[in-house]
Amino acid sequence: MNIVFSDLLIKFFEKEEWATNFLDGNLYMNKAKKFITENNNFRGDEYEGCQVTDIKETIYIKIERPSKDEIILPLMPTSMVKQSFQGADNVPVFCASALNNKIIQEIDKNKYKFNDEYINYMAQFGKYAVVFNKKEFIDKIDFFGKEHNIPFLSGDVEYKPYDERVKKFLTNKEQYEMFFSKYITKERNYDKQNEWRCVLCNTKFIDKEMDHADINIGKFEYARMVPIEILAESLIYIQE
Repeated sequence: MNIVFSDLLIKFFEKEEWATNFLDGNLYMNKAKKFITENNNFRGDEYEGCQVTDIKETIYIKIERPSKDEIILPLMPTSMVKQSFQGADNVPVFCASALNNKIIQEIDKNKYKFNDEYINYMAQFGKYAVVFNKKEFIDKIDFFGKEHNIPFLSGDVEYKPYDERVKKFLTNKEQYEMFFSKYITKERNYDKQNEWRCVLCNTKFIDKEMDHADINIGKFEYARMVPIEILAESLIYIQE
């Protein structure tokens, strides 16, 4: 079953017109900051895009005062240090769900149904769902990225404890890849979303006065909109 559904994604919208806009290739990409500050029961993570390091030995913070003596403040061992990079809050993020056996179940040979738990949970995001092809989406984002000289990162979100080891990097590229990979890692228990993300690796694409980016990547061919109540009752068949 994973082979059959591995190329499909699903995204929920509050309004039908928003779903239609998406089908036309219009992407609404939030700043990463939104996912940090929106602390409710299905969004919000203060460690969005951060490396969390557990320091095992005593370290010191130096506070310099103009024309005065400096202050050295020791931190206790096992202090948690949150590391990020300039502009991390500004990174554009697109979210969807991976359509796989974590959210659908086989009820008969060649016949599947969405899990009730998933449908009930995702109803918080909207009542219109768009099922679309991941490969088509990535091809379009890749073309957009090359046009604007912006690399991107995409993948299934990993729900796991943060890697708290102190990192020593050989190159700037390793640091770059490590920090951006944090946008597709979640420690908080949001696994019911079965999230898949696409991240534009650029900190200046969204104007500082805006909270999101609107981009157009071209109309989708392999995508359909389905109201959530129909999705909940539908059976999925594999048809040649």
